[in-house]
Amino acid sequence: MELKGGSLYTIEPELDNERHTSLDLTEETRLQIVANLMKYQHQTKTWYDPKINLNELKPGHLVLRSIIAPGKLENKWEGPYIILRSGCPGSFKLANLEYEKLKHAWRAEHLKRYFA
Repeated sequence: MELKGGSLYTIEPELDNERHTSLDLTEETRLQIVANLMKYQHQTKTWYDPKINLNELKPGHLVLRSIIAPGKLENKWEGPYIILRSGCPGSFKLANLEYEKLKHAWRAEHLKRYFA
């Protein structure tokens, strides 16, 4: 004895119309999400931007440089050093107070202005 049967599940026309309506709502929802995301990013930017301090480092300034892996109770900054020249944007050649040049250039995020 052999049983053959088709699927008992069929999509009725009114359900298909609801599905298309749902897909249209999905597009509207996606556009609303994009608009909300842009609004959130703008609000975050307007909140964050005034808090940024631009670190204007120029040749002749005294700076401290960060120590890469300080111990728990050790200083996190060493120096002071003198900025000799600016290399690439945000990169500086340093020398100690006796004007002995350091081997490598240092990026601005690893330097902090020193006021003596």
